[in-house]
Amino acid sequence: MKKRSGTETSAFGTNGRINHDSSKFYNSKLYKELGDKKELDKNENNFPDCLENEILLGSAENMKELPDNSVHLMITSPPYNKAGYEGFIRKRHEKDNWSKGRNIEYGGEADNDFMIEAEYQEQQIKVLNEMHRILKPNGSVFYNHKVRVAQHKASHPIEWILKSNFTFRQQIIWDRKSSPAVAPIRYMPTTELIFWLTKTPCQPNFERAKAPLFFGEVWQFSAKPNPLHPAPFPEELPTNIMMCIKDKTEDFVVYDPYAGTGTTLKVAKSFGLKYFGSEINSNYCRLANETLNGTLF
Repeated sequence: MKKRSGTETSAFGTNGRINHDSSKFYNSKLYKELGDKKELDKNENNFPDCLENEILLGSAENMKELPDNSVHLMITSPPYNKAGYEGFIRKRHEKDNWSKGRNIEYGGEADNDFMIEAEYQEQQIKVLNEMHRILKPNGSVFYNHKVRVAQHKASHPIEWILKSNFTFRQQIIWDRKSSPAVAPIRYMPTTELIFWLTKTPCQPNFERAKAPLFFGEVWQFSAKPNPLHPAPFPEELPTNIMMCIKDKTEDFVVYDPYAGTGTTLKVAKSFGLKYFGSEINSNYCRLANETLNGTLF
């Protein structure tokens, strides 16, 4: 009887598992790049006392004030560069009226929603790697972004997330239950994405049992309009994350690199956690402090 030869995985994978050689798949470019992560430094550092419960005017690209391995949790949502991406796809010049009309104004100061797309993605990788540097070994990052579509082309955040030093853990879908006005040529885009990123494959400081039964990866709550910010997210988003923290130690610190008007920091304060925010817009720094002091809303 002729001996049956084993199966082999193509670059796209297979569902066969008998006498099976998967080396071609796991040696592919995707898995090779994922295996190039640097060896992790597990020595934790204390968060600076002078920065606890403060908001710093500065860029998340270089948080030199923060030591390595010093932050427990980060929750943030950067500008999406929507106008920059659409201008790139349509090959429009940055001074073109079409592109300028679609720019989202973030207070008119240090406006970064209209960047050359390649520069934007490089910036986001730099920010993510800086977040990776300051995150504790068992910490978590929740990074809110969305798939941007223009001229039948799409840009997915996972494109640059996988180029960062982070380990991808889970994707959460945020159903906003509403949508900005779009042409009636496709379904209303009512969802955004929240990427749960960790520093290592080890178990993060998380306990699902602290959430309601059958609490899943699709979160449904409306975006709350804010006349002072063009793209705020509601308090439910950071609340869903912070309620699942397993060990809320006295030194637990929550950091938002794009603090905006201070939603993440406000929720951290309500949980009795220490917080820290950075923001390149001085007006938002002021508004975030007013939020935390209870004088804004």
